[in-house]
Amino acid sequence: MLNIVQLHWERANLHLTVDCEINGDVFLVKEDQKLLLQTAGKEIVLPVYNLPQGESLPAGKWRFVCNDTIITVSKELISDFENLSRNFFYRNEKYALLINFDVDGELGLCLYSRYMMINHSPKKFFRPAEGKGLKDKLKVIFAVLGMKAAALYYKILRLFRRPKNVLFLTENNNELTGNLKMLYGHMDFKKYKVRVFAENTCGSKKKSYGKTLKELTYLGLSSVIFVDNYCSLLTGIKPGKNVKLIQLWHAGLGFKALGYARFGIAGSPHPFYSCHREYTHVFLDDERFTDIYEEMFACNRNAFRAVGIPRLDEYLDRAKYLATADSLYAENRLLKTKKTILFAPTFRGQSHKEAHYDFSALNFDVIYDFLKRNGFVMLLKMHPFINNKPDISEKYRDRIFDYSDHEINDLIYISDILITDYSSCAYEFSLFNRPLIFFRYDKTVFEYEHHVFTLDVFSKKQREVQTFDELIKVLNEIKDDLPADRFSEISKADRKDVCKAILADVFGE
Repeated sequence: MLNIVQLHWERANLHLTVDCEINGDVFLVKEDQKLLLQTAGKEIVLPVYNLPQGESLPAGKWRFVCNDTIITVSKELISDFENLSRNFFYRNEKYALLINFDVDGELGLCLYSRYMMINHSPKKFFRPAEGKGLKDKLKVIFAVLGMKAAALYYKILRLFRRPKNVLFLTENNNELTGNLKMLYGHMDFKKYKVRVFAENTCGSKKKSYGKTLKELTYLGLSSVIFVDNYCSLLTGIKPGKNVKLIQLWHAGLGFKALGYARFGIAGSPHPFYSCHREYTHVFLDDERFTDIYEEMFACNRNAFRAVGIPRLDEYLDRAKYLATADSLYAENRLLKTKKTILFAPTFRGQSHKEAHYDFSALNFDVIYDFLKRNGFVMLLKMHPFINNKPDISEKYRDRIFDYSDHEINDLIYISDILITDYSSCAYEFSLFNRPLIFFRYDKTVFEYEHHVFTLDVFSKKQREVQTFDELIKVLNEIKDDLPADRFSEISKADRKDVCKAILADVFGE
């Protein structure tokens, strides 16, 4: 008999440690329903949003069973049950999955899961439909009708779908960039009918009905769909069995937990409906990242392919990075003659609409003085979600430049030092083994509001600071310890033919 000696949560994953090696399958059991759980050694893992069967945890009273025997729990843990209870909110915090614990008479661990909806009128005995008023109810009604109409239109379009219809889709930019742009350049346009939908709906921007209809039309006609981020339309409309939905995630690897890895906090996905669950292919740069992305997307594990990501295809090719560097030097000659600091943080806020960065964390007078005294320039590359762009005073513009409209990977080529926080650009920068500073001025608050992965795949020359004074101190410590050749310490072999390998996998060629 197995006995649970430790219980703890890691994001939305419940970890249970038992007192001996597990020999056999472990199930969650409720009446006539059995759900297989993940096990390793003495540990059982329950991801409430992504069971091995590919679904979120259904409501009910569950028991943990191994070899038809109830798994018990140590008496000492019972007093912790109240602290282990969790509320996982979703749909703008109007709904929640509640998890509570109990024991039966034989100390068998019981887990209760309930799906609840907010009651705006708790003093009323009965209310047939929840909502703050008529306007709120009408919005829900029209949204549902719109989704049904879109689903019907999508089904009609499937009649005209052809196997060689391909779509490249992004809702992050008005043109293809990064992974999508690189792979698009390798397509055989004589063999395939290739369409592109690129519309930046970040921040306060909103798609028009015409753009939405165009996107829906392209989706309905396409048998192969490449995306680089979340696709909102595919959450309400299932792609279908004969559609290949390929995720080329725009970030090589990130600290911030996204998708289902942030289940239960503001902006988390619906427990049962999300386009992330529908991916047939997810391409990664390294097999070590599979567990992270499986937690994020909650799709079938067979979807993951660690063959590389397109934008790093020949990224470390010397001819390519020298040509890119020369292009940037021609645009701004100071970038060749001065040492360069790239400042590229991620955004704050829980959604596109409220994305921002707190520039008060920086003292531009002190930064400018450091740059001028030590022969540096600084490039600001702000996340595309950020609505409050930096206002660079005229007196700083000979040393501090806003390069937010440039490709981050191009800027990495010509940067001697990177200052970031939780941005995935740290991964690409680490390939050059240059000094990397994580400036996390709001670390406690940020990591409380966002689930964050612990990563150890970056440069040995990395430092972390939490105050502006510490940042300037570190810059002064490393300013004279930079290689004369920015490309002299590349730490990993070049990736080649990644795009060809992806296309061969997707199209079976």
